[in-house]
Formats: sequence, structure tokens, C-alpha cells
Amino acid sequence: MKTTVIRAQEVKAEIDVIYFNIRLFNHDDYVATLRNGDTVKIRATEPETYVIFDDGKIRFNKLVKIVDDGR
Repeated sequence: MKTTVIRAQEVKAEIDVIYFNIRLFNHDDYVATLRNGDTVKIRATEPETYVIFDDGKIRFNKLVKIVDDGR
């Protein structure tokens, strides 16, 4: 049996991202490393919560909570 496939080629490119968001799922914990080297686990408290990278800064569009201080 013959079939048609699309062959993907890996191409390196440098991009300058100014805005990017990632959806957080309520039931998942996300590990963050702080500037002082400590780690914390963060969890979204509401549906449709996003972590947003905006022009070199990070923010959340809704409230998140620290569920574990990583110790």
C-alpha cells in the first residue's frame, strides 16, 4: 500500500520573541527556580490561566498559588 507523507526538514533560525504565552492546567504543578536559587511549585487557581512572557518579563493573566516551597 502506498501513502503520501510530508517530509519535515529541520531548519535553524534565530527569532526575537517579544510576546509568548503558555496555558497552565489546573491539576498540574509547575516548578519555578527563583533568582536566589530556591525552587517553588506553582499551580493555577482558575481555568484558562496563562503564563505570559511579554517583552522580557513574565506575568500571569490570573492568580496562581505556591503549593510547595520545594524544601
